[in-house]
Amino acid sequence: MSAFHHKAELLSVELPRLRYRFLPRCIDDNPQSGVFEVDITNWEREVIESSGDPADSRCVAALVHKLKKHLASDANPPQTIYHTA
Repeated sequence: MSAFHHKAELLSVELPRLRYRFLPRCIDDNPQSGVFEVDITNWEREVIESSGDPADSRCVAALVHKLKKHLASDANPPQTIYHTA
């Protein structure tokens, strides 16, 4: 059984785009990180800087899903997003 622990930290807000630094494997104390942007009007996302981890796209998809759920009830983007699966 695999567990994935992803984290994202807000870097900038230029509505409708949000930019986050993401760590695809934060539980492993892995320092690899990347950067993604998401447009919150259409939920298109783009990895701006890859972490080099093969799980980048899965990680970003999971974090954007958590972000979308958060913004459905709170208009303020979270400073930090966590996803554990």
